[in-house]
Amino acid sequence: MSDHSRLYERFMYRVLPAVALLSGLVALASLGMGAMPTATGAALSIGGVASVGLGILLGRAVASDFLALRDLRQRFVERIDTLTDAPTERGRIAVEGRIETDEPLESPLGGRRCAAYLYRAARPESVRTDSGSRTQTLTIAHGVHFRPCRLVGASGSLRLLALPEMGDELHDLPSASDRVPRLETLFRRVAHSGWESTPVRLGRLAEYRSAIDGPIAEDYSRYSEIPKRFDDLTLEEKWLPVDEPVCLVGQFDPSRAGIGAGEGPLARRLQVFAGTRTEVLARLGREVRGFGIATLVLLSLGTISLAVPLLLGKT
Repeated sequence: MSDHSRLYERFMYRVLPAVALLSGLVALASLGMGAMPTATGAALSIGGVASVGLGILLGRAVASDFLALRDLRQRFVERIDTLTDAPTERGRIAVEGRIETDEPLESPLGGRRCAAYLYRAARPESVRTDSGSRTQTLTIAHGVHFRPCRLVGASGSLRLLALPEMGDELHDLPSASDRVPRLETLFRRVAHSGWESTPVRLGRLAEYRSAIDGPIAEDYSRYSEIPKRFDDLTLEEKWLPVDEPVCLVGQFDPSRAGIGAGEGPLARRLQVFAGTRTEVLARLGREVRGFGIATLVLLSLGTISLAVPLLLGKT
């Protein structure tokens, strides 16, 4: 299997559940509107599908935070030397420390000192279709950079064996008008980087989140020159900070004295959260409680809205 075929396969594996969910929700809305073919029935069906979809997406995030919260409480390792000095089986662990690297990076949009960063720049583009034209958000620049690094904690250190998922506090959506000088520098640097399709780019990123064995420096750009305007750009940046307290939750690998992602199709990824263990526990606890309630409300409202047309329509 070629590299591109493997990357497409990994991308599709990640996308197919979302496609199946969307198809199921559309089918539910169609059933509701068919059972009650009125404006009220359409409003209830569409609103119900939207609520259920949002509830499922939010619930997925809540589940991820809950599992990380549980690991930080039950699988926290205070002294890293207890892992590396004695035979230990692979397993999910949580550790606290600071990221160190011999080759620190600077994130392109925020100027943050880090060991890894991801960025994305997109802008609205008019796309012509058979039924006319429509506007969609199109990625015009995307990049991922990583330097070999380690988490240094109490009495030892662990290598990072995968590109971690950065928590919300390490995720920024800056305004383009506040980043014009940095955007000019970035686009000047990546202007001739070339472009790869979305499945290939995101499939490669999924591979990095599974395992990594060296530095990464990848930039993709649709343009060969600096754009003339930036005010309509949508920006996104994630970073892995160095010399700041963080918590890692991931799979310990004793043979490589490192922490990475789990193995298998349902394996959990390596996660990083900014702050000490005490700070992360408090923050995740609040988020799980608050977003958990919101998830239940959305799913309940959505279920009721979908049930009403089906029940009343039959009567």
